[in-house]
Amino acid sequence: MRSRGYGKQQTIRYCFWSWSVALASTLTTTGMVSLPCDQAWGQEEKGSEPIAQAEASEYDSSQFRKLIQGQKFEEAAAMIDAAMEKSPEDVSLWRDNVNLIAMQVRSKPKAAIERGQRMLTKFESMDKVPASQAGTYFTLMNYIALASTDADASLAMLDKAHPKLQGTPFAENASAMKVQILLRAQREDEARALLVKSLDAAGETKEFLGPASLFISSLKDKFGDEAANIQAKALEIAGKLVEGETVRANILAYCTFMQSLANSNMRSQPEKAIEYIDAIESALKKATEEDQAPNAPYSNIAQSISRMKESIEKELKRAALIGQPAKDYGDFAERNRLIGMEDKSLADYKGKVVLLDFWAVWCGPCIATFPHLKEWHEKFSEKGLVIIGSTSYYNYAWDNDTGKAVRSQEEVAVEDELKMLEKFRESHGLHHGFLVSDKNVNYGQHFMVSGIPQAVLIDKEGKIQMIRVGSGEQNAKDLESKIEELLAQ
Repeated sequence: MRSRGYGKQQTIRYCFWSWSVALASTLTTTGMVSLPCDQAWGQEEKGSEPIAQAEASEYDSSQFRKLIQGQKFEEAAAMIDAAMEKSPEDVSLWRDNVNLIAMQVRSKPKAAIERGQRMLTKFESMDKVPASQAGTYFTLMNYIALASTDADASLAMLDKAHPKLQGTPFAENASAMKVQILLRAQREDEARALLVKSLDAAGETKEFLGPASLFISSLKDKFGDEAANIQAKALEIAGKLVEGETVRANILAYCTFMQSLANSNMRSQPEKAIEYIDAIESALKKATEEDQAPNAPYSNIAQSISRMKESIEKELKRAALIGQPAKDYGDFAERNRLIGMEDKSLADYKGKVVLLDFWAVWCGPCIATFPHLKEWHEKFSEKGLVIIGSTSYYNYAWDNDTGKAVRSQEEVAVEDELKMLEKFRESHGLHHGFLVSDKNVNYGQHFMVSGIPQAVLIDKEGKIQMIRVGSGEQNAKDLESKIEELLAQ
């Protein structure tokens, strides 16, 4: 659903990280590398400026990881701060500090930014960041940018960093991050200008593919014709990469681009996504035959597309539900509770158009769709639209001090969790009611719910007519258009 572009940002981030991975892979011997800090970023390159590996004898990295995984951020912060004070040049501590920032970004963004800014001064004091630490520096900036709501400050941070990253792949990655920041700030025209500049500079080379995938995934709604032309050119360039006898030299760039296309088509055109996956598998087979030896990058890519195929198969199964009768939650009425709605089953809404919204109280993208659910209720309820939010029990309670739902460390009684949901509904000003199913019911399985939010539109005859997963701009347009169509029938 539209929801302020939240769903689109997930696709943007995917393509941005894909582009970054393709560029960053030259730093290691293992090929496909995940950008978040790990030991790969700490490996010294030959000729790079050495950084001392001082020992912090009282610091236990495994204990630190357990603390952040358990979200005991204050204890973890005290531990890493003490170690860094004792051994300020130990780069392994720098990486662990970035990992703490990464864990804090979502739950404590202010603390994450403050910690990140303090660490940033270490890098900014250098004339040039050593190649061995460029990944850590870049990742740190990305987390600060994700936590910040000040786009201009994030852009200024990158401008300052760019000269320090010259000579590493992350200099170009910083330009890609600028685009991401602008897109998050909904400054599409500026993002377009930066991407066009990158595309022009890349020419007919494989460097064209990274900015192309980002343009296609994030700007095709606003610049449709231009995105289509860029995609056509990118596919032509990508095709040439796997022709002849040089597949292995280009396999990573090719697969990264084709995966981005498969990802952007996964939910809207799963059949098209399968075509891109088939092309990747064909290129991998050719590269493997060319190498005639086991190769880690090929294995990583194969695992990645295997997971994508599983997701696409789920989308194809969802597509097969269109036109089928919707499973009625009334079939297991004794296992349901209804909040803010009449005591009716789905069958009782024959003659109405029903929007089932599968969501959870802890799901940020789900909550981000609420303004549009409210808008559709106000716009279409008198014309025959019924919205039902379908959720379950997640051991959440209502915190009267903060006026928010919070996960409880103790078991929450069913009646108390239902009261929490009532207050949650009231706090968000929602007009539609909730269907709360017993954990053992899993109503969503009848609609192939594997990610939320998921919207299911049911026509006046009780048949499924549309399924959309996620909170993207295009999903909202599709749903609203289909609601109007079904109400008119």
